[in-house]
Amino acid sequence: MNQSVQAGGFIHYAAMPSTENINCFMATLECYAQHNQLADNFSLSHFEHEFYLKNSESDVFTSTHSHFGIDTAWECSDSLEMMTDRVVNRIRERCGVAVSLEMVFDPAGLIQRLHDNRDHAICIFDPYYLPGSVNFGLRHSLSVCIVNGYAEHTGKFGLLERKQGQSYVEETELKKSADYFIRSKGSCHLFHLTKVPPVVALTEIDIKADLERILSHFHSSGGDAGLAALDKFQQRYPELLNYDRAFIIPWAERCFGERYANARFLQSLLDGGHPAAKAQPSCFVDLIEMYKKTGDLWRSFEVFHLYSVNQGKPAILQRNLTLIEDIVENERGCVRRLETLRESLY
Repeated sequence: MNQSVQAGGFIHYAAMPSTENINCFMATLECYAQHNQLADNFSLSHFEHEFYLKNSESDVFTSTHSHFGIDTAWECSDSLEMMTDRVVNRIRERCGVAVSLEMVFDPAGLIQRLHDNRDHAICIFDPYYLPGSVNFGLRHSLSVCIVNGYAEHTGKFGLLERKQGQSYVEETELKKSADYFIRSKGSCHLFHLTKVPPVVALTEIDIKADLERILSHFHSSGGDAGLAALDKFQQRYPELLNYDRAFIIPWAERCFGERYANARFLQSLLDGGHPAAKAQPSCFVDLIEMYKKTGDLWRSFEVFHLYSVNQGKPAILQRNLTLIEDIVENERGCVRRLETLRESLY
């Protein structure tokens, strides 16, 4: 394993968990696997594209967050649910990395298990206890992080978090976070990665079922899912801005992570000579560019929300009104190109 330790006892990571992943779970696992030379990347494991609204009729705000929210294919709020997702199985089958979950039932036990793992491990952490986080002292949530060292003379652990990058937290904050998860979910969790032989080659990946699942979702009849949800989102967003307050829409950042991850997946198939990509290279190139563009739009949308909160200026969010038009247009463009790709496979 790559255990390059800097002064102070912290393990240096050349790269942080990437935002070009759908969520902190995928980003953190991939970052840890790359650092420890378990896999080059997890790009082949993810081909997901969904869009949901949560509390779509709500006009309620709690502190800096709206109750109105956006979600994608993964809710990513519970470790056990994450472990049963098809993407975790694909990490094993296609990328050759097995993921296992360890439960810890008391805060002191978490600290001991981190020490047992040389203070280099993946665990869940609540950003409510992370200074600098938009959730600090305001809102409990779950983030999957890398503990990358411990300085005994200060009692601080290194913590790599997708949004914050490198942070340092007191042992007491780790214990408080663990206590919250134990009280609310029954246990605190660590994730362990092990290198295993992959069993599915790149050229053997069947994308037909993925395309059928994605397109079925977007054409579903539910008003809070798929294309109908995008139209509703475009309608509801100006109504939220009428309250003239700076706020964050929960989980909007997953939208750009999901689109970027799909671009990476399709690019890997194109570069690796997948039969579908060899048969329809222009279709793949077009779809990759569309996903990148849509990801960029969603990222800008999220950045304006963060700026509005950090600067206390609700007017910043007016810039998102034109962005939403482009987002919905590009989301529909992605769906049309996915339909074209599906038709080419039959």
